[in-house]
Amino acid sequence: MSSTIEGEIEEIVKVTRAVGNKSAKVANIDLDPLTYAEAMSCPDGAQWRAACAEEIEQFVYQNIFDMVPKSEGCKVVDYKWVFKMKLGPDGQVKCYKACLVAKRFFQVEGIDFNETYSPVVGHSTVQTLLALACANGWHIHQMDVKLAFLNGDLKKEIYIKIFPGQNRPEGHIWWLRKALYSLKQVLQEWYTKMYEVMVRLGYKALIADKYVFTHIDTNGHLIIVAVYVDNFLFISKFLKFVEFSKLEMSSHFEMKDLGPAKWILQMELNYDISNGITTLFQFQYIEEILKHHRMANS
Repeated sequence: MSSTIEGEIEEIVKVTRAVGNKSAKVANIDLDPLTYAEAMSCPDGAQWRAACAEEIEQFVYQNIFDMVPKSEGCKVVDYKWVFKMKLGPDGQVKCYKACLVAKRFFQVEGIDFNETYSPVVGHSTVQTLLALACANGWHIHQMDVKLAFLNGDLKKEIYIKIFPGQNRPEGHIWWLRKALYSLKQVLQEWYTKMYEVMVRLGYKALIADKYVFTHIDTNGHLIIVAVYVDNFLFISKFLKFVEFSKLEMSSHFEMKDLGPAKWILQMELNYDISNGITTLFQFQYIEEILKHHRMANS
């Protein structure tokens, strides 16, 4: 019975991807500061400063780096700050996010990294899973992994400059213990770590889409987990199974529980489970496009 259910889902996803799996296309409407100086001098400077401090605190807490003296001939990767205001479905600011990222163009293939790929579930797969959930009255919940990329373990020695303002001896640099944002291998390392955890918990990746995992417990309860970078969708007929799976995942990664899914791939999800109706909206996306092209008042 259980193998039949998993097989049917595998076949459905395979067919929809074969028909034409379109990657999620989201407009990059850059309304955020582009440099550290710009962020600190804008009206929201205090919020951006606090976001930067929080980022460094997390680096220390996660034991991301060791401070070491720079040896002769040591290759050092430069850095930059990336700022992003995270918005809700109606465009309100949910939080200010500052990320210290590596300038990965300093990296050389074969020396600093080998494989690179991004853990992104197919857009058509997401549509298929939403349709299945809608047709069967399944629950759809969502979680974010906090600092997901910092969970990856580096297989290469990477050194990075220390930005000004940090208390450091002269001539010292950071030796990275874990993957840092924007390193070429960071997404691959995150997926490897996440995949190992999923398999250990009894999940199996679909052949048709390796970023979708299924698991059936001893009672025959099926749960589906779709991964979009650091965003997890939990889909199951049984709410208790969804809650248990979220709790289980939280024991391995620091997660933020978003409850019933409402915001997927820059789309607002309105899911009426009792009537079996799913509606997707892109109001914010449309408004940003119009604003970007100076047509907001059209």
